[in-house]
Amino acid sequence: NINIPAQYHHHTMPAFTLQPLIENAVKHGTSRMLEAGVITVEAKTQGKDLLLSVTDNAGLYRPANNTEGLGMNLVHKRIQNLYGESYGITVKSEADTYTCVCVRIPVEEITS
Repeated sequence: NINIPAQYHHHTMPAFTLQPLIENAVKHGTSRMLEAGVITVEAKTQGKDLLLSVTDNAGLYRPANNTEGLGMNLVHKRIQNLYGESYGITVKSEADTYTCVCVRIPVEEITS
């Protein structure tokens, strides 16, 4: 499911930001489920930031010791290098229910 309101369609973001997150939701989440997997991509603003989230209904995310997945880590570091340490990726998960990976980037920097 893609739930991105039209008001955000003109915004741009660094290339390959969402792709590895959606790929992870499939590879490490919904592909391991017996029932139907659902992945939802959403966007909203919070103050002067744009929040993009990729949520799956598998809830299989488990933090790794001292490292995140390579793709997620690369996206996080690239965003922080571009916009500063208050931006990047956060992960929320409830076991066997959902995993939500949220990308925070500044709206001011990304409007065209």
